[in-house]
Amino acid sequence: MYAWFNIRLFFYLLFQKADFYVSNDLDTLLATGLVARLKSKPYWYDSHEYFTQVPEVVNRPFVQKSWRAIERAFIGRAAIVSTVSPAIVQNLEADYQLKDVALVRNFPEPVDGIQPKSRVELGVEESMRLLIIQGNGINIDRGGEELVEAISLVANAHLLVVGSGDALPVLKQMAKDLSIENRVSFIPPVPYREMLAYTAASDVGLSLDKGTNMNYQFSLPNKIFDYALVGTPVIASRLQETARWVEGYDIGVLVDEVTPADIAKAIEVFFSNAEKASAYATNASRMIEDHNWNTEMAPVLAQVKAILQ
Repeated sequence: MYAWFNIRLFFYLLFQKADFYVSNDLDTLLATGLVARLKSKPYWYDSHEYFTQVPEVVNRPFVQKSWRAIERAFIGRAAIVSTVSPAIVQNLEADYQLKDVALVRNFPEPVDGIQPKSRVELGVEESMRLLIIQGNGINIDRGGEELVEAISLVANAHLLVVGSGDALPVLKQMAKDLSIENRVSFIPPVPYREMLAYTAASDVGLSLDKGTNMNYQFSLPNKIFDYALVGTPVIASRLQETARWVEGYDIGVLVDEVTPADIAKAIEVFFSNAEKASAYATNASRMIEDHNWNTEMAPVLAQVKAILQ
């Protein structure tokens, strides 16, 4: 699939006029890098994760070796290389003997006018504690299975699963097997602002990536900042970059081990202190005031403008 995609992308780009190319993640780098080099144009490699260490690749040596070869062939020739967390910056620099890999964290743009979904719209009783996990990467090793089981261990809690991913069929079957179908709602991918309406309605957002691979160990999930964007606190796994923000701004509760029992305990701890939960929400809003997409992108955009002058 990736080979066919890059062949099509190569010929598409070959017949487009451009002064500058942006490769969004390693799966576009082969085609983009080839065309940019053929046309003697600069390109920006924007790596949104530690791609060669994702779980779908790390246990397949030939596939991993192939992606590494592509990255090695093109990363050093890029006019700009950027990625999403300090730890991945350090690893890319070490892997390919690079300097000045740019840090561009996935902070959202400021938004206003988000109207939270009502409990009536959601079909959830007012007395229920409302939790959400969201995104288009609800995949293996991201804690979804443990979270669904945790919901079966706590009373008076309803979970919204908004988005897509390869773990969804398993999560749906688990909800059925655990007889909690009425307490887990699965919402397919929706436009960003509509997703935020679900986020804003929730009492707490979950981010439960496991440290089973280097990509997740060093990741900085978008959802942490999307939750904060609408003042929703978090319950998150204690991964290096995530913990830095959750503890640094005091926006929620960390889970030491991604197990159903530990997640259930964190849920109970979070809801046991309404005053503390309110403080988490206030701190989350303050974090977004301090850090957003406009300020984060400014240094790299300055580099792009300098290259194009």
